Amino acid sequence: MDTTICIGGTALLDSWSATDLFNNYSYTWIDLGTGPQSVQPLSNQVYQVFATTADGCLSPTEAVVVSIYDPLSFMVSDDTFVCQDSPIVLETINPNGGFGGINFSWAVNGNPFSSLDEVLISPSSTTEYCVTFTDGCETPAITECILIEVEETPTISLFSSSTYGCVPHEVVFENQSNDADYVNSFWDVGDASYSGASVVEHIYEEAGLYDVKLTLESAFGCFYPQIFSDYMQVYPSPNPEFSHDPYVTTIPETVIEFINLTEGIIVEQMWVFDTLNVLGISTEVNPTFEFPATQGGIYPVSLYVIDFNGCEATLVNNVAINDLLNVFVPTAFTPNSDGINDVLSIKGTDIDENRFRLKMFNRWGETVFESYNLNTSWDGSHMNGDYYVEKGLYNYVIETYSLSTTNRIEIQGHVTVVR
Repeated sequence: MDTTICIGGTALLDSWSATDLFNNYSYTWIDLGTGPQSVQPLSNQVYQVFATTADGCLSPTEAVVVSIYDPLSFMVSDDTFVCQDSPIVLETINPNGGFGGINFSWAVNGNPFSSLDEVLISPSSTTEYCVTFTDGCETPAITECILIEVEETPTISLFSSSTYGCVPHEVVFENQSNDADYVNSFWDVGDASYSGASVVEHIYEEAGLYDVKLTLESAFGCFYPQIFSDYMQVYPSPNPEFSHDPYVTTIPETVIEFINLTEGIIVEQMWVFDTLNVLGISTEVNPTFEFPATQGGIYPVSLYVIDFNGCEATLVNNVAINDLLNVFVPTAFTPNSDGINDVLSIKGTDIDENRFRLKMFNRWGETVFESYNLNTSWDGSHMNGDYYVEKGLYNYVIETYSLSTTNRIEIQGHVTVVR
């Protein structure tokens, strides 16, 4: 009976006859011998056998064909180049031959890791993956290997102009990685700010401890991120505050005590009294300063502080010192056009020129002159005609306001017109 075996397999050749009722025939396999024979042909082979009876008669020759299953064959994915830790599927393609059973064994360096016909891998370095195909028979196994070449991870290096500072902290980052290792670089400096430049100028506006992430893109399109943890320390700037007592004063009471209200650990402070025209400087915590006793005004005072982190800040507040409200009215004038004391002019200090009124009255109570302008002088002329008033005593009423305090005053008096 014809049969099929696997390559490397063994076929047992045996024969019998229906007329050999007493099993006394002998059976001869040509070129092999008498009796059952084991054969391992390397290719399809025809074997012949004949029987010899007990009385020496020979039977016709019979033939048996021993066929060989085809050798195993299959293909695998091509060798390829991938980015580090990138997933890739390795496949077996068109498995054929053998007894019909399909068995795969994937291995790396002889260590099996899968029996599937395809595998998903994510190599971190260049690796050769081999798969062996067997059929559960004696058919010789075959092995194919795939080389997965992984791009070498570049060394990522950066430079920064500093690693700590105070808000607002300005820093320059520079990518110092090997130019041959990348075509693009991407920065994440930790405060939701990003850049694709090789050199980045950045200002941290908030205090905190920041990670800095630098990612390189290779010519192959692989991305290599590196996080520099807790790389940038940004300290809060101090918040200088101060008060002063008295809060508002009037000359000549110009001695003022300053109280430093700045919170935190302050290691140094400096006060400047009148930053526009420096009147004095102090490094005391709570200094006392005397401003000019004869001149009021708005004096800008600055407080500069440095805390234990080396962070600095300056606050400027205005100190108001009021002038005394003074109105000076001559007692007499001589409107005779000799160039000496010809007009009546009102002078003073701390007068609000926008809220000023002067009224002059004769002895009958008639208004002879009125002005709302501090700088307008009276030359003795009558407001209702083109003539001059007579010599004599004239009463006045001045209404005005303090420029510093906005307080209203009214002054009454008299002036003598001398001719």
